[in-house]
Amino acid sequence: MIGAWVIHKTYGRGQVIGIDDQQLSVKFEDGAQRQMALSIVMPRGILTFEDDQLQQKTFAEFPSQSHQVAQPVVVSPSKTTHHKRQKSAPKLKRTTALKIADLVSGRVYTHDEIIHTFVVASSGGMRRSHANNALVLLSRHHADPEQNPYEDRWEADGLFHYTGEGQVGDQSLDYRQNKTLNESDRNGISVYLFESSRDNAYVYRGEVVLAKAPYPEQAPDRDGKLWRVYKFPLRVKSAE
Repeated sequence: MIGAWVIHKTYGRGQVIGIDDQQLSVKFEDGAQRQMALSIVMPRGILTFEDDQLQQKTFAEFPSQSHQVAQPVVVSPSKTTHHKRQKSAPKLKRTTALKIADLVSGRVYTHDEIIHTFVVASSGGMRRSHANNALVLLSRHHADPEQNPYEDRWEADGLFHYTGEGQVGDQSLDYRQNKTLNESDRNGISVYLFESSRDNAYVYRGEVVLAKAPYPEQAPDRDGKLWRVYKFPLRVKSAE
């Protein structure tokens, strides 16, 4: 496990540099070193391993835990001389997270809603949800290449051509979530697509499937050099 790369919902990407009695020491890309208990961060989806096999193995040891919701407090009837019944204390509100099945195509959702609904990391365009056996794709349409180096687009064939993962050097179909998406027609993982053209507003397009084999294309990387990227032609599942 030491040396494994992880993604934390708040702190982003980091590498495990130590472990002591299920207490992880992680050095994040911002240079900060933090400790966290696996028994807390794994069941709640706060921390995920980039390596799928390690994630599945660790997640199995710390399954999701349902959190108890406080029950409303009711005050007993008052024992006054007039035998008046006191009003019960106000009931505590229960906050219910969105369910994937409740998402509506074309509706706008916030970044936090996506994170909590799918139980995914807070960064990256391709986010694996082990808790829901899903892959979430976020496509950002931004004029500034620093904000969005990828060019995703709808084509005349009615398919959404989504760019794979990796910003420097040639992309690979065996790399991280590129592999997950490329094998989504046989690995049992559901894929969901969101598009965004402004901050913290993501339009839900629905569940998508890989309609054709991914194909290579030349594009400049963030250093200005030409690189090979892979485009994944996706079809909205309801349109099949």
